[in-house]
Amino acid sequence: MSYEPTLYEESSIVSQWHSIYRFGHSDGFSNIASSDYNTAMNYIEGTLFIGLFLLSVFVVFSVIIFLRDCGCKKNCQRMDSIKESDLVWKLVAFSSLGIIEGVCIILYLAIGTPLAQSTLDTAMNTNEEANSILYEIDSALFTIDTIGTDAISTRDLLLGDLQNFCPNYEDIDEAFNINLQDTVDKLILSLEDLANFATFQSENLREDVDLAIETNDEVADGLNQLEESYTGVAYTFISITFLFLYLSAGSILELTGVKNIVMKQMTSLLALPLLFLVLLFSVFLAGFFSSSSIMVADFCNGGTSPASPAASIIAILDERDYKNRYIDDGIDYFLIRNCAGEFPYDFLTQFLDELEAAATTADEFSTTINQIGIETVNMLCEQDISSIVDDVTTFTTTTVEELMVLTTSLTSDGGLLTCERLLPLYEEGVHEGICSDFMSVWNATFFVMLSIFILGLTMLIVRPVDNGTSKVSSMEEEHNETINVKNETQKRKEPIVSAYDNAGIEIEI
Repeated sequence: MSYEPTLYEESSIVSQWHSIYRFGHSDGFSNIASSDYNTAMNYIEGTLFIGLFLLSVFVVFSVIIFLRDCGCKKNCQRMDSIKESDLVWKLVAFSSLGIIEGVCIILYLAIGTPLAQSTLDTAMNTNEEANSILYEIDSALFTIDTIGTDAISTRDLLLGDLQNFCPNYEDIDEAFNINLQDTVDKLILSLEDLANFATFQSENLREDVDLAIETNDEVADGLNQLEESYTGVAYTFISITFLFLYLSAGSILELTGVKNIVMKQMTSLLALPLLFLVLLFSVFLAGFFSSSSIMVADFCNGGTSPASPAASIIAILDERDYKNRYIDDGIDYFLIRNCAGEFPYDFLTQFLDELEAAATTADEFSTTINQIGIETVNMLCEQDISSIVDDVTTFTTTTVEELMVLTTSLTSDGGLLTCERLLPLYEEGVHEGICSDFMSVWNATFFVMLSIFILGLTMLIVRPVDNGTSKVSSMEEEHNETINVKNETQKRKEPIVSAYDNAGIEIEI
């Protein structure tokens, strides 16, 4: 074996997520594939703690903030009567948190999103390559089964003809010192060794390959859905960034004394309710990414020491009653034992040996007949054996050789069922893709969502709250009141001036 497998090394991210406390629930990933509903739910429930905890925090703080805001309708100071230092502190904190959150999301979009897309692309390419190999294996096994089934009847006819090939072997031996009977007997034996042409075994193996193809197609569908979902999350992040920056801009304008009534009204009527929705959205996404990270970490850990994702695959097969089938033996050989020990599909190598033996004895048979001369053999055997010789030649140069080519494509160096072809795909797709790159992206996305939740919640807590009257509206009231006083004074002066005018007295006002 020229390919040297690399041993899986568990990353610290996988180890930490796998060690999350489950409150008595199972941490075996294979339980999710259990046919028992309670077993599967027991495992899933153990992965939901982080999401449920964040949701509980959100609900509690939402109630507290709601009660505070409702209480402020009567009891809170107006913003214009709040100490200037306190107001400035709150506005600075509110705007700073929004800017920090926006910058964090922008950095994630600039760095994390391309990495996530690259990881998904690698996973999809690996999946497509694996699917291509599986279809090639399936096609080869199908052809072996088809040709082998047809060949059984042809071989049986040949055996009947060869067993009655010549009644006078002794005459040929005496005339040419050639043991033709021994050559024919070897050919008969090699054809009998072909038995059922491995049709039974290849059919069973093909069933397992079809199962692998179905599973691979499901993985492909999942990757496509994941890519679409992640694209939606990325666009949502962009919207959230604009929201945080908008809220920060409003606070900065308030700090600088710039009056923008429209922005303040939008902030109180639209932006802040949207912030609540963003927080709720971040809670659900953080819960989703945390549960997914735990599940992937459990899969990569395998519940074994040292950690092995292959152990999870074997356990899933056990849950689905696939034990002692070719697919189970293959995973054990390729992934658990790293291609050490007995090849699980030795029936193919044995079949190839039998085909090569049949081809060799058929060639010896044809060579011997040509050496004696077919006309001479006809005469000494007292029957025309030309058609039999032609049938043997046709059978070996078409059926046997075609089966040899197909079997070699599966088992030879670099063949479809060899470590050189299969292990690199597994290592790239599972070790590097799922258990390394994918876990890193999922871990980063969870912490981005967690930061959105924490900073957003903090923004709600520190934001200035008044009894419904803003600084701008208060200033407008004072301005209007001043105008009203001036108008009232003017009205009072007008009658006095009119009276003096009627009396012919000039006054200065």
